Amino acid sequence: MGRAGNEDRADHVVAQLGDGEHTWGAMSLVSPEVADDPAKLRAMRDELESKARQRSSDREAVEGGIAQASGMSTTDPDDN
Repeated sequence: MGRAGNEDRADHVVAQLGDGEHTWGAMSLVSPEVADDPAKLRAMRDELESKARQRSSDREAVEGGIAQASGMSTTDPDDN
């Protein structure tokens, strides 16, 4: 039984958004019209990818800042 206030989603379906560089197995609850529109699904995945890419970049910046503040090396040994 659904929660009150979600009646408008009763006809929605789970759509596979596919894999990207930063997202795997992405799915979303969408209307049947959106589920049948590959361009809209791709746009949804692209938005998820953009947000995941930004989070990854932010995480790297924070980790690099922590390492630098701690006096740790910030160079990647594999880069040499």
